[in-house]
Amino acid sequence: MVVVEDDIFADFENAPSPRLADFDGLDRTIRIGSFSKSLSAAVRCGHIAARPDWIEALADLRIATSMAGSPLAANLLHTVLTDGSYRRHVEGVRARLSRAADNVIKRLRAAGCEPWIEPQAGIFLWLHQGCAG
Repeated sequence: MVVVEDDIFADFENAPSPRLADFDGLDRTIRIGSFSKSLSAAVRCGHIAARPDWIEALADLRIATSMAGSPLAANLLHTVLTDGSYRRHVEGVRARLSRAADNVIKRLRAAGCEPWIEPQAGIFLWLHQGCAG
C-alpha cells in the first residue's frame, strides 16, 4: 500500500507537526505540497517527496495528466524562497490566521456554538453538531 500525504496547508502551522513521510522515511509514503494556498492561487507550483526510484515515473505522470508549469511562476517562487520573503510572508499569514481564528471562535461561542477541537493553526474550524446558532 502507498500512502499519499497531501500536505498543502503545512506552511500555516505555527510549529511543525510530525508527518507520515517522516515516520516512514518515504518508503511507502509520497508527500505532496503546494504554494498555491500559502503564496497565491496564481502560483500553481508545488513539490513532491518520494523514493528516488519513484520520482521519474511521477514526473512522467504529471506531464501526461496536466498542462505544463509556468516558468514565470517557477521563477517567482524561486526568488521568494531564496530571498527570505516567502518566510516573512508566511509568518504574517500565520499571525493573521491566528487572530482571525480567535475572533471567530469567540463569536461562535457567543452564538452558542462550540468548536469540536480548537486548532493550533490552519484555516479550518470544525464545530459540534447541533450548534445553537
